[in-house]
Amino acid sequence: MKRGFTLIEILVAITIFALVMVAAYQVYERSQKAYVLGEQLSNTQQDIRFAYEQISHDLKTAGYLIYPDANALRPDMPLEGMWSGAVAIREA
Repeated sequence: MKRGFTLIEILVAITIFALVMVAAYQVYERSQKAYVLGEQLSNTQQDIRFAYEQISHDLKTAGYLIYPDANALRPDMPLEGMWSGAVAIREA
């Protein structure tokens, strides 16, 4: 009657366990990197949103009104529109 494990069986089990642990660590590391990247993108979007609102407020306070339809029939409204990438100001 044979009792216990042989050295080969133990080495095979340790090798399989090590491979599983390496794979688990790689999944954990990638998820951490994705979380950090998502957090950075979220912070960047929030900063851009704040800057947009601040610029919009400053322009309104300076006497410019915002009409995003860019209607040329309103010459007293020099600010034609504000978009995510541009601000259009009509010269009087």
